[in-house]
Amino acid sequence: MNKLDLSIVVVNYRVPDLLCQNVRSIFSLTKNLEYEVIVVDNSGSGGLAGLLPAEFSEQLERGRLVYIDGGANLGFAKANNLGAKRARGKMLLFMNPDMEIKGDIFRNIFDYYYALPAATRGLLGTKLLYQNGEVQATVKRDPDLLSQLLILLKLHHFLAKRWPVAKYLALDFDYNQTAEVEQLMGACIGVDRQLFWEKLGGWNEKFWLWWEDVDLCKKSRDLGLKNYYWPGASIMHYEGKSFGKELPLRKQVWFIRGMYLYFYYHWKGLKKLGLLAFLLLAPISLLLSALVQLAKIKPRGQGKIASNNRNDKQESK
Repeated sequence: MNKLDLSIVVVNYRVPDLLCQNVRSIFSLTKNLEYEVIVVDNSGSGGLAGLLPAEFSEQLERGRLVYIDGGANLGFAKANNLGAKRARGKMLLFMNPDMEIKGDIFRNIFDYYYALPAATRGLLGTKLLYQNGEVQATVKRDPDLLSQLLILLKLHHFLAKRWPVAKYLALDFDYNQTAEVEQLMGACIGVDRQLFWEKLGGWNEKFWLWWEDVDLCKKSRDLGLKNYYWPGASIMHYEGKSFGKELPLRKQVWFIRGMYLYFYYHWKGLKKLGLLAFLLLAPISLLLSALVQLAKIKPRGQGKIASNNRNDKQESK
């Protein structure tokens, strides 16, 4: 099996047009790099099996594009692992389907990552942009009990600029500077393939959606590795096009479950008593989500809330 520089793993969930746009941009703009694109279809319909050959037949025949039909929605972590198991690249780059590159960026990402000290090299994230060119907030600090309880009660919509939510959302982070960070958004994460499997153990498949990226970042740092944000490459991110179609109540169930699992895995000793607070507030959180769903209010994700409040903060200076 020939080895490659980079394997780009993309999990599709009901956004075939955006997925094809993403793949199209990669193949048309990426030069000077031995790479492959692995698409895992979580939609359950198999629609991409007919769509991809119509446009990417040559890449499929050459093995530069690999298609895997998950057969159903396997969850984000399990589907990414399924793609990563087929990967031949020295480096893995996990990308959301609702993305598009605007230039030849992957050579620079690869070179920057492997220029980092090998002994402490963990995960890498890069700059993501909304369609209007605004920088997406993709860096956070480690979650703590109080900030997460406020988020469960939806109070972060009103208290984003206040401690401890502002600290958790890292509103003071400078997205124009390279920095060692605690938490990277899973929408786009790069990692050495050997490190990913042998030390990190892959994505934790106990997580269905959300919090698996927080878990992976924490596992990396617990090993003494450093996670980096690097603004040297930008990727357009049409955020929320996949799971934005899901009902708020269903998404909140996934979110609460992921939050509980994260603290269950990473809290030790008496700190685990804090899990009782999540169990007590979970019904209230679900009720609030049900009201949002009934009122047909479109929820804003934490990334958008953080981005908006960062902009407001900068304009007020």
